[in-house]
Amino acid sequence: MSDDFKPAPGHDLGRVLAVLRASRGLSKTDLANASGVPSSNISQYELGNQIPELKTLRRLLAAMNYTLAAIEPTERFLAQLDGLDHTVVAGPGNSPSERIDAVAADAAKAVFQWTRSCLAFLSGTWAGMNPTAEPAPTEETEEPIAPLDLGADESPPPGKPPIEAWTRLARKPLAAFSKALDGEPSGTDPRFVEWLGARSVARSGSTPDRAREDAERALAVAEQLTPKGQHPYIALALAFLGNAVRLPADFAPADELFSRSEILAAERPLPPRLEARRLDLLATLRREQRRFDEALDRLDRALSLDRERRTAGRLRLKKAKVFEERGDLETAIIELRGAAGESDAMREPRLLLCLRHNLADYLSKLGRSVEAQAMVPEVRNLARRHGGELDRIRLQWIEGRIAAGLGRADDATSKLGQVRGEFLAHGLPYDAALAALELATFYLRAGRTEQVKDLARQMLPVFQAHEIHREALAAITLFRQAAEQERATLSLAERVAAFLLASRTNPGLAFEGGAE
Repeated sequence: MSDDFKPAPGHDLGRVLAVLRASRGLSKTDLANASGVPSSNISQYELGNQIPELKTLRRLLAAMNYTLAAIEPTERFLAQLDGLDHTVVAGPGNSPSERIDAVAADAAKAVFQWTRSCLAFLSGTWAGMNPTAEPAPTEETEEPIAPLDLGADESPPPGKPPIEAWTRLARKPLAAFSKALDGEPSGTDPRFVEWLGARSVARSGSTPDRAREDAERALAVAEQLTPKGQHPYIALALAFLGNAVRLPADFAPADELFSRSEILAAERPLPPRLEARRLDLLATLRREQRRFDEALDRLDRALSLDRERRTAGRLRLKKAKVFEERGDLETAIIELRGAAGESDAMREPRLLLCLRHNLADYLSKLGRSVEAQAMVPEVRNLARRHGGELDRIRLQWIEGRIAAGLGRADDATSKLGQVRGEFLAHGLPYDAALAALELATFYLRAGRTEQVKDLARQMLPVFQAHEIHREALAAITLFRQAAEQERATLSLAERVAAFLLASRTNPGLAFEGGAE
């Protein structure tokens, strides 16, 4: 093997190749035909009896549509599986089925992390090269990132935005970035602040460390603009940074940054479109803090500044989300219906998918199953064309809820059970628990107490395996205890579900109340 590629200590290249081949659904004969490497050689490589030359390794990986970058995340995946605790200690309340569930939850988490790593290198640096592209669907079906679009209230530098130069600058380590801006005309373009901020927002759901670095770069650019009388851009950059550092367990750093942003924006206002973006970011923080009135106020102010209604559909989608979390689904539905007619919803398919999906979701939660059912074909078509895997799973969740509302018991239990399992496989324990609680309410209405017990027993080890915060664990524990004693009620299941929804972005909340 060539000196430019050496296995790391403990690196089992044969197992890595076998896993990558299996992930593509290829037999050894298939891989041999695609790569031109004899199947007997492939067998020897996978058994660890031989190590392929670098050029041969490249041929094998290319035939599977991988590169050398696939080896490291696959090795980490195998190391995680090897390190799983398959000897969970038995004890009171720790049945064999629960130990199996705990190990399965760990394995599902490892599979999910490996898949995410592989997808990351397959997709390359799309977020870094094009921050104006729509991000991958997120857990919250957030809005796509709007492209750079300077309004009539601004005087942009002449020419097109120098995206290539910005991309090159943004590759520099954060410590060297500020120095690199000196003598670089593209580095003092105020639009660079927005470009970096957009990339930060796009990365915030998947790579928070990089999101923070991009926001800090945006602040460095804004500070470079200060001598030119451009200090309002510091207010915008601070908002991007506040968005990047907001953590469910500690909102204080984000609060401090947004406070500084508010002071600067009051001293010298940003152009209306950019001020609307700043308020939009602040509204997200206020919603997660459950300061709903303040979140709605910021969104209304952003809408009033959006004179050309460029982002009105997205802002109204966010308003609907605030109303949903406040428990006012009727008003949320009104906002969603209005948002669908806004110009950005008409031109952005992903945004339209979010609007129509959430409308079907809210209708099904209100028990308006017939109305929700009528929307399913449209949402399914939009998801097929413009969505991702999580969109498909969430639509199936809605369909399970609709089936329950229409009295189709077998269909409801099948769909909700499958949704729960898929959320576990994707490493989303909160969503898995919420789907399980919906299934539990269906069983409670039917008087099927044994199935409620089984669900409750399975939920706790999943939460323990994912190291969920103490109060959420306490809520699930309480539900399990009530189910074991056959004292679980619809009211308790609904209270636990509501608490999980609220606490996933605010772990400081305390779960109050016991079983009825």
